[in-house]
Formats: sequence, C-alpha cells, structure tokens
Amino acid sequence: MRSNKWNISWQVARVRAKKIKDVQERVEFMQEWLNLHNHYENVDRIKNWYRMCIMSSGGDRRAVYQKAYDQLADYVRTHEFIKEDMRDELDDFEKWQLRDVLNDVDARRYDFQYRGKQPPGHKQFVQRLENVLS
Repeated sequence: MRSNKWNISWQVARVRAKKIKDVQERVEFMQEWLNLHNHYENVDRIKNWYRMCIMSSGGDRRAVYQKAYDQLADYVRTHEFIKEDMRDELDDFEKWQLRDVLNDVDARRYDFQYRGKQPPGHKQFVQRLENVLS
C-alpha cells in the first residue's frame, strides 16, 4: 500500500513530532496520534516515518525507533482500522500550523530518497499551502 504522504493531517503531526526532542516521547506521540486517527493509511505513513528515522539515527535513538517499528506490526494485527483516509482539508488547521508545515517542507532535502529532486506531489502540496497562506 502506498499512502498519500501529502495529507495535511499527517504533515501537521509529522512536523509536531519533529519538534519533540526526546525520541521516546516522539515515538509515544506518534503512537497516540495513530490511536486518535485510526485510519489504515496512517499505519503506512508511520511505518515509513519509522524506517526513515531508523536510517537517519544511530545508537540508542535507532534502537527506540526500531523497537517502535517492530511493535507496530503487533499493533496492526490486534486493531481494526478505518479504511478511508483522513480528511485532507487545509481549513481544518490554524494558519500557524500550516506555516510550520510549509517551512518544514520547504527546508526538506531529498538527496537520499529522490537524488535531490522533489518527490511527486511536493510542488502541488506547497502550492496548496501557499494559496491558503497568502
């Protein structure tokens, strides 16, 4: 399954998690977020997020992400999920949240995943945010 990583609800959560400095608290935030937003597409989003965190971390931080990634499979087996994706409406969020996401997405580098090129959907997502914020 390939989820839409440009869903604004996911992007707001991802940026919020990024601001949490303690790795265990960051993982707990994502687990709580999945409990609250019990859509199957979010499993794929979080799974991918864990994979990227594992690859970009070392030592104890990597171990925390790896454990969370491994536990996610058990969580999926024991829970039912909403099949439809979450709402993807920018007006569900405050302007400051959208600005935080825009700043984060603008600063992202895609050297590792996309050989420096923007991934599909990046430009359209940024344009959506800029249109609402202008």
